[in-house]
Parts: sequence; structure tokens; C-alpha cells
Amino acid sequence: MPALRVELRASRALAAVILSLHAAGAIAALGAIGGGAGAGLAVVLMLAGAVATRDRALLVGERAVRALEFDPEGKLAAELSNGTRIAGSGGARRHLGPWWVVVPLAGRPWAVLVVQDMLAPEAYRRLRVWALWGRLPPVARAIGSG
Repeated sequence: MPALRVELRASRALAAVILSLHAAGAIAALGAIGGGAGAGLAVVLMLAGAVATRDRALLVGERAVRALEFDPEGKLAAELSNGTRIAGSGGARRHLGPWWVVVPLAGRPWAVLVVQDMLAPEAYRRLRVWALWGRLPPVARAIGSG
């Protein structure tokens, strides 16, 4: 049984950020290029934003990460919406801030972005501890495994 399993939920805040950034890019493309080419690029940017929002923030895409599992040694597995389980170790370079944690999967070309509103406060705190130290403290193991 894993020491910690966190079920991710949709993040409206992340969805708003992704869509806002893509909209800003679309506006910039319209201003810089203009005409039909600028409009085409703007549409492509907005479609890319919609796809990214669906998969990364709203977690409804087939390959959206729905859960992360950490064992006591710091190994990590990701579970996708389609039921696929991706096992591996957490990459050595984890990044975190007050509202987000980036969890790279070793041997994979992508990482998982977890923002604060995707988890309950205690689960988010444990995820941040794991990101800082690469392992769970003994108390988190006991709490997470019960």
C-alpha cells in the first residue's frame, strides 16, 4: 500500500490562468501579424489553450493525471483518467512555490503541475514536504497509510 495517495481535482484557478495566457498570446499574434495569418494563429492558440485547460486544469482528458502515489522511499506513480498507471521515480528536480508543485516523472518527457486548489490542505502540505525532501516524513507515512 502506498504511503501517500493524492487524488487530484479540477482547478478553476489554473484553468483561468491557462486560458488567460493563451488569450494574451492570441491578442499579441493579431497585433503583430494581423490579417488572416494573425487570425489563424490566434485561433490555433485559443484551441491549444482549450485543450491544455481540459487536460491539465479540468482533468477531463483521457491522459489527464488524476492521482499521484508516493511510497516511503520516494518513488512515484501517476494514474491517468483512462486508468493507465505510469510508474517511475520522482525526478530529481522538483519545483515548488506557495501555490504550486511541479512533479517531474523520471524517464518521461513531461511533468505534473499540481496547484493548491487541486488537493485538500493536508494532502497539499504532504506533497510539498515530499517535493522539498524527496521522501515522506515518518508521521506522513503513518497518516497516509491508514
